Amino acid sequence: DNGGDFFSWNDDDDDDGDGGDDGGDAQKRRRKRDPRDFVLWKSRPAPGSDSGAEEEMSWNSPWGRGRPGWHIECSAMIDRTMERFPNHKMTVHAGGIDLKFPHHSNEIAQAEAYRSIPWNKSGGIGGEGGGGEGGERRKEEWIPHWVHTGHLHIRGLKMSKSLKNFITIREMLRENSSSSSSSSSS
Repeated sequence: DNGGDFFSWNDDDDDDGDGGDDGGDAQKRRRKRDPRDFVLWKSRPAPGSDSGAEEEMSWNSPWGRGRPGWHIECSAMIDRTMERFPNHKMTVHAGGIDLKFPHHSNEIAQAEAYRSIPWNKSGGIGGEGGGGEGGERRKEEWIPHWVHTGHLHIRGLKMSKSLKNFITIREMLRENSSSSSSSSSS
């Protein structure tokens, strides 16, 4: 908790906390302090409780049993990788255009808040007076470049494993090379 910047979120709240459409559920909207709020820790029922089945992946924490929210999972993995390889700063982050907002926006928001460094009153970083009254906060740049790509479509739908319309490059090349050789021999 950083002065009220973090609050508890229950399993029944907005599924991913992305600040987007919640299906018109006014009760869910009222639980958010701001429409841009998103989930850092998603609470889950305890094993054997009457409140529903426990999610497969959940842990005990100071905020209750649960798991990291979707956005924090990604930024935590990236930070851990950068810690393991300190001489290789990540400078490009990529993903589908559908991840630009809210997912990548939320990754940036939490990563930059986490990396915030207080300026002290004499203009230096840290030390006496840092971040307090009259002090300013400077944010380290997390990842400077972002690339968002379009989607591949198959029969009018976005290609995805969840829709089971996924095809590998190898399969596509095999299908296209066999169809082009049969049409050229006809």
